[in-house]
Amino acid sequence: MTPTNVNAQPAVTIRALAPGDLDAVVAIDAATEGRTRREYIERRLSAARREPALHAQFAAEDGQGLAGFILARVLAGEFGRRQPTLRLELVGVRADRRGAGVGSALFETLCGWARRHGVGEVRTTATWRATQMLGWFAGQGFELARDQVVDCAVGACAW
Repeated sequence: MTPTNVNAQPAVTIRALAPGDLDAVVAIDAATEGRTRREYIERRLSAARREPALHAQFAAEDGQGLAGFILARVLAGEFGRRQPTLRLELVGVRADRRGAGVGSALFETLCGWARRHGVGEVRTTATWRATQMLGWFAGQGFELARDQVVDCAVGACAW
């Protein structure tokens, strides 16, 4: 892929995520989440290796290594939809590169992949308290979906 210079910082190169990126992805994610999700990330990367046509996973690299990543998977027939959609599973940017357009460059690459593969929509979820993430989603063009996900803890159900 091609180098992208975002906001006058050193250029990043967007490329396919590779198995050797695991530790850096886990570190960036843990720095954001405050805990490690290594097993979950390993499962997502393994699923992409097993079924590459159903996954889009990209990395942004700069002179210091992995600057960010984005992982998505193709869903077909979910919620009665006919056209395939992409489920954005994870996105992360190294702390020193946040706000510098790295996430946007990754999302733009993901959307290009989606167009080439006949995918017309990207969907994801976020906690409503994640205001920075929700702001980033809004900046990428996300809007609240018609459908709202609701859940209920089994012990709290009123039956």
